[in-house]
Amino acid sequence: LPDRPAPAAGAPAAHVPDALFLRQPPQSWSARMSRDLQRFVGMATVPGGLTVETAETVVTVRLTDSLMFPSGRVEIAPEGLDLLRELAPLLEASPARIEVQGHTDSVPIGSWLFPSNWELSAARAAAVVRALVGAGMPPDRLFVAGFADTRPLAGNDDEAGRRANRRVELVLRAPFDPPGASGIPGPEANR
Repeated sequence: LPDRPAPAAGAPAAHVPDALFLRQPPQSWSARMSRDLQRFVGMATVPGGLTVETAETVVTVRLTDSLMFPSGRVEIAPEGLDLLRELAPLLEASPARIEVQGHTDSVPIGSWLFPSNWELSAARAAAVVRALVGAGMPPDRLFVAGFADTRPLAGNDDEAGRRANRRVELVLRAPFDPPGASGIPGPEANR
């Protein structure tokens, strides 16, 4: 990059939102988190229904809906609550921001409470966030997203594929705030 002149005395420093940084050092963060989560999976009192995937700067914890929710419901099953209570201290000890993503299959739900799979997927993600906060997770590190059937893992033409697509994912991203960077301005910045 070419040298840029220093800002004039008293001029505000330029801030670059951290979302513009494509790599989040240290790269070992995701490997450490993945190793800790894999150890947790091996020791969890609730077997099955939980997998961990690791990318360079993201760790994804996938929870099956058969473990977490009765069919068409958003109340977390007792086994799912137990798992979230066990998982919360590990998540809390990490520096990660956690996006809780709800996913469904393509079968329309169409109930009065959930007119579409969009509402169901978002409500399930929100239920997981409530459970994590109840287990001690700081709420300012959690985000909710509902994707309905837009990000399938498998085809929706048979029960096995639909079962794989019904899930909640905890997507962990390490915060990276390089010197001089700030977060993306929120609504209060416009006041």
